[in-house]
Amino acid sequence: MVERAAWRGGEHFAALHGAARAGAAAQKKSLHAFEQDTPAGRARREKWWREISEIDSESLTFLDESGVMTDLTRRYGRASRGQRVRGGTPGGHWHSVALLGAVGVAGWMVAMSLAGAADGDVFLAYLQDVLGPQLRAGDVVVMDNLSAHMGAGVRALIEARGGIALSAALLARLQSHRSVLVDGQT
Repeated sequence: MVERAAWRGGEHFAALHGAARAGAAAQKKSLHAFEQDTPAGRARREKWWREISEIDSESLTFLDESGVMTDLTRRYGRASRGQRVRGGTPGGHWHSVALLGAVGVAGWMVAMSLAGAADGDVFLAYLQDVLGPQLRAGDVVVMDNLSAHMGAGVRALIEARGGIALSAALLARLQSHRSVLVDGQT
């Protein structure tokens, strides 16, 4: 494919020839870890799919968290040559907001947001007061390896509701007797 730079109406544009002219469009790459392409990586994924297929998908609950800082703003923008790009940000009133959520096959179950970061105590409160009442006996709660998910009391709270707690890294190592696993190993 040949790219030819040109100017039209004072703005830079690229004219594509070859595949683009034939109707193909540029697509964003879908990246994945290159380890997936190795024979060992493929074998681990195949094993994971075999083992995960034994779990009733209706019982899966995926837990995750995210956060945002209100000072985040685009640092770059586009403007005509010689023009400055201007943008606004909160004037020193920046905050962080954390979101904890659980999603199942049917969609979002429960979510909680709070000002500040989510730590182990906040996560335990979320499990006890927000997610806990929604759990049913036999639900499989899948979490990532965040240290708050591995803290003392997490396993006990999920077990008290009859659930099974799994680290996402250990989901592939699910034992046939469905033992409760909360571990940060990979």
